[in-house]
Amino acid sequence: MLSGQTEDIMLDGVSHNTEKCQDSLLINLNQGKKIDSEQTRCDIPKESEDDFDFIKIWEESSLQNLWHDRKWKEIGTTAAKKFILGFLSSCFDVFSDAGLFKGFLWGAEYTKTVDNLSHPYVNSTNCTLMYKTSVHSWTGNDWTPNSLRFTFSCLEFDPVFAWFTLAFLLWPGVPFFIFIFKSNKKCIPFIMIPFPILLILVKFIAIFHTGKEFKKLVLCMSSIEGTFEAGPQLCVQIFIIFSRGDRQPNFMQWFSLFTSLITVNLPQIEKFNAGNRKAQETQTETLNTNNSATENTDIEQIECFVGHKLPAIGVIQETITLFPLFLFTTLFRIFSFSIFFVLFRYYAVFFYFAILVAVYTVGLTSSSSSFRFMHLCAIHSAFTIINIDSSLLNRKFWKKNISYTQEETKQCNIRYRKFHMLIWTILNTITLVSIAIIGNLVEVNFEVFGVEHSWSSLPIIDDIYLLNSIIGFTLGCGVISHGLFLWQVEHRG
Repeated sequence: MLSGQTEDIMLDGVSHNTEKCQDSLLINLNQGKKIDSEQTRCDIPKESEDDFDFIKIWEESSLQNLWHDRKWKEIGTTAAKKFILGFLSSCFDVFSDAGLFKGFLWGAEYTKTVDNLSHPYVNSTNCTLMYKTSVHSWTGNDWTPNSLRFTFSCLEFDPVFAWFTLAFLLWPGVPFFIFIFKSNKKCIPFIMIPFPILLILVKFIAIFHTGKEFKKLVLCMSSIEGTFEAGPQLCVQIFIIFSRGDRQPNFMQWFSLFTSLITVNLPQIEKFNAGNRKAQETQTETLNTNNSATENTDIEQIECFVGHKLPAIGVIQETITLFPLFLFTTLFRIFSFSIFFVLFRYYAVFFYFAILVAVYTVGLTSSSSSFRFMHLCAIHSAFTIINIDSSLLNRKFWKKNISYTQEETKQCNIRYRKFHMLIWTILNTITLVSIAIIGNLVEVNFEVFGVEHSWSSLPIIDDIYLLNSIIGFTLGCGVISHGLFLWQVEHRG
């Protein structure tokens, strides 16, 4: 079935067998390759596996493909999975953020509890006393008053928070529209639709649409939503809650946090599981192909590999299994970022920018395979756990005419995940412990672009028990995250 000339190249100190391609199926069977100009199109795909073609999407959208060629059971299970894991979560996320914008701009009711009626937190005409709570302790003979707390309901306006919330709600449209414009210049009218509206529309169509190219569009938009909207939005909302520790978060804030936590993780879990299945299937298909005696069997196995099909119930089970790992990882990292931003304000931007520059420098300049590619998706990996796609590595090596196989991609991902898990665990742990020590022992004052910033004026420092509790919870999430990572990802391979 397959024929060609062979030669060896050295990549990261490992010898790789290469063949000159005579058949388009060779790309799924070969090991790492050295490609000349005549065989480039056959051996290395120029497009990422995440790239999609709008013309092909239109061709997939026929009634025959969407309805007549599918069984009722498959339609029902797929629709249920896409509705719960896709459409519903994105709707909740978009509408909760829109609700927050409305509440910040036009005012929302917040609950405040103070120990006296003249407390500066409630010294406003917009605050109304709701009730008071008195605590008495039993001395053995009589009840003795211990403390008295007053609970107010206050109408407050936060226009700055409102515009930041709206900015991060619309911001994902910028990277998505740039991507669409570069790859599909004929689809300019498509990119004029605001990203949140377009996202909801695409997720709704995905309930019924199962085309391969359309799935790429959905996954691309979900990843952009998680990376550029849900992650930053989560940081902003936690920053707001920590900055305004004088008031209790209202329902809409809690709801937005909940939906953002789900939205930032679901697409990454899906891509993570798909990458792992792909690596496992590649090993199985390569073994089966080498033992096969007929051409038909080879083609059948390759087509099975390309599909990566898994029943809907299996996808849901995989998602539920890994969700705690991604949840605690996101909580640990975003809480750490938010605490640091609350206390150091704009200086936190320079601090994390320096960290990213260091990561990019290591990834771009290192000659060791242990640190190569560590800079890829570095911002994305700061929020959660991700896998690097083989096509992304191949595009990085395009000019060097080298192709990464699935096994090499798997090994690269192992190093990549360990590197980013370790660096963010160590960095966030050091910063949190340092903040806890300084916050409990030292009074910190400094200027932020000419404005005096005092830690003692912050509610989370004024009530030091609140700061200690938040840091303790965050460090606990980090411990659980690292433990689940070692058990579910590294130990199970």
